[in-house]
Amino acid sequence: MLTPLFDGILFVFVDDFKKGIFKEVTDWGFSLGNTDETAKEGRWAKVMAIGPDVSADDLEVGIFIYIEPLMWTKGISHDGVDVWKTDISKVMAVSHDYPK
Repeated sequence: MLTPLFDGILFVFVDDFKKGIFKEVTDWGFSLGNTDETAKEGRWAKVMAIGPDVSADDLEVGIFIYIEPLMWTKGISHDGVDVWKTDISKVMAVSHDYPK
């Protein structure tokens, strides 16, 4: 796995994400592409790796983080997994449980 530098965090999105678009599913099971409003919402993600300047008291690999809207890099594929990067200052919430 890659290791981010400094206070970086590598993550995968919890929401389905394909070709730059978050897939939204209604209560009825309909799939929708991004709307302007949903594109600008914060997103839940699962932490895959943390940089050396991120305190283990703050985050650990495998927990879920809520990231400020649009505060992540363009995704890259590494070993068949699409990952993105953000930094600790962009994390708004942390959860050990899968977010709903």
